[in-house]
Amino acid sequence: MNLTSIIEHASPKERYQADACIIWCLDNRFHGLLNKFIKLRGYKNCDLVNVTGGAKDLVGNEKRRKNYLFSQIERSISFHGTKKVILMIHSDCAAYEQEIKKTSTEKLFLISEIVRTIDGIS
Repeated sequence: MNLTSIIEHASPKERYQADACIIWCLDNRFHGLLNKFIKLRGYKNCDLVNVTGGAKDLVGNEKRRKNYLFSQIERSISFHGTKKVILMIHSDCAAYEQEIKKTSTEKLFLISEIVRTIDGIS
């Protein structure tokens, strides 16, 4: 196999402390919002985990997906001393359509379950 470098970049060798680990939806419509959020908070170093549905899988039934998200959070804490985890979900997410109806009661329940799950991390 022939590897070709597309962009040369010298990464800093020292480790950084992450201001936050952000679980964010991979939906490209929200990338600009993510950048605004990071700037508004004044974060310099963030560990980003982009997955379909953002934090949805923390309360889903698929153990493999839930474990993946928890492992990313644990690695952020272990490798970069992260003390804050920020969870993102958004309305009209295609990842939710198969799992929940679009009633406000179900949305509130899902959000409360995500918060309850994260409270159990610390």
